[in-house]
Amino acid sequence: MSDQPLQYQLIGSDGIEYGPVSADDVRTWIREGRASAKTMVRATGSPAWRKLGELPEFAEAIAQRAANAPAVTGSVAAPKPEQNKTARMGFILSVVSLLCCCVLLAPAGLIVSIIALVRINSGKDLKEGYGFAVAGIVISLLVIILNILVFNFLPKFMEGAGSKPVFSP
Repeated sequence: MSDQPLQYQLIGSDGIEYGPVSADDVRTWIREGRASAKTMVRATGSPAWRKLGELPEFAEAIAQRAANAPAVTGSVAAPKPEQNKTARMGFILSVVSLLCCCVLLAPAGLIVSIIALVRINSGKDLKEGYGFAVAGIVISLLVIILNILVFNFLPKFMEGAGSKPVFSP
């Protein structure tokens, strides 16, 4: 056997083969979470792939990583974070005001969306609702502006529609 230290090749979670790397590099990857006990590995020149957890030279690094890592329950994916209900409510109010042409719901949607956005930016609420809050503000403002235009200019337009030509010289 040569005096050169043993090198390893690993198959990453992306399916790509990495290496050859030293045993110290493999331990570093374990500490960083880039490799785990289930990572497939082989010594350079060896035809057999094995799980990293089966190799005694990495048992201590894997045990330390497991002790320092947050608890994982099986292979179940992490639960989705709770949704921001205030931002969603502002968005829903603004969309309903747009679809139903309800003048009273638009300001309510605007106020609720602004409250949600302020809470998100201050860190008091979940970040997941940022898009809903902004969309609620934009839609509510659009409905309010359209209602102002319709209620102010439509009656004036309708009064003179029959008596004057639209374009006069």
